[in-house]
Amino acid sequence: MCLNLAQYRGFFEKLQEKLYGRRWPFGSKITALNKHKINCYINIKHIKNVLNILISTPIVMDNKQKLRLEDRRCFPSIWTLRGFRSRWWFPINLDLTRLSVALVGNGQATLNRLRQFDGDGAKYVTVYSENPIPELVDQAGDRLHRYLPNSADVNAASIMFIVDLGEEKAAELAAIAKAVGTIANVEDVKEYCDFFSPARVQRGDLMITVSTNGHSPRLAGRIRRAIETWLVPTWDKRLRELSDQREKWKASGADMQTLLQKTDEYIDRRRWLP
Repeated sequence: MCLNLAQYRGFFEKLQEKLYGRRWPFGSKITALNKHKINCYINIKHIKNVLNILISTPIVMDNKQKLRLEDRRCFPSIWTLRGFRSRWWFPINLDLTRLSVALVGNGQATLNRLRQFDGDGAKYVTVYSENPIPELVDQAGDRLHRYLPNSADVNAASIMFIVDLGEEKAAELAAIAKAVGTIANVEDVKEYCDFFSPARVQRGDLMITVSTNGHSPRLAGRIRRAIETWLVPTWDKRLRELSDQREKWKASGADMQTLLQKTDEYIDRRRWLP
C-alpha cells in the first residue's frame, strides 16, 4: 500500500530543528528530516494529526480536495507549493490480521476484494452493502451489514475500501473517513484516496508490488503480469533456503556487513539473478 504525504517547498528547512526526535502521544515520531525525505514512524490512523502538528496550525480540505492552512500567516513560504498537486507516496505493508477493515460496495469488484482479504488472512473485515450480489452475501456471511456505514462505523475501522459505489456516496464516505481519521481508498477515484493498493506478485513471503500512484492501474497490472513470468514459483523455496542460511550465519556471529556479503555470494553462486 502507498500513502500520500503533502510536500511543501522549504518546509523541512524551517522545521528541522523544531521537529527532530519529537514524539506524540498517538505513537508517531519524526526520526530524520531533510529537504529530500522524511523518515518517520506514523500511526496510520493519525496522518492528518501528524500534519497538523508539523505545521502548528489546523489543516482542512477545501472543495477541490486540496490541503490548505487555516492561518496562512504561519510559515508563509509553505504556500509556494500547496495542495496535493505534488505528492509523496509512502509504501508500507499492512498486517490485516491485526487491523479492522471496512469494505463498502455491492458487486463483483467488492466480492473480488473480499476474497483477496480472506486469502490474505484478514481477521476483522466488516462488509457494508445496500444491494449485495448473491455471491457477496455468501462470501461475507455474518460479516455483512445491509447498509452504508455511518460515522461511528467508519471511525471503528482502521482502514476503509470503497469499491463500486456511485461517486456521490463514495465522496460522502471519503469525507467522513477524513473527518474521523480513518484512511480510505475509493477505487479508481484518485482524488478521494489516502492510499492505493498496488498490483502485486507473491511467491510465499516474497512479494513484489507495482504502483503508478493511481495514474494507470491497467499499466501496473500489465507490469505485474510481466514480472510473474520471471518470478517463478521456485522463488518461494529459494527465499526459505536463504532465510535458513541467514539464521545460521547470524548464529555463528556474523555482523550485518558480513550477512550482506554472504547473501550476495550465495545468490551469485546459484545464479538466481542476472
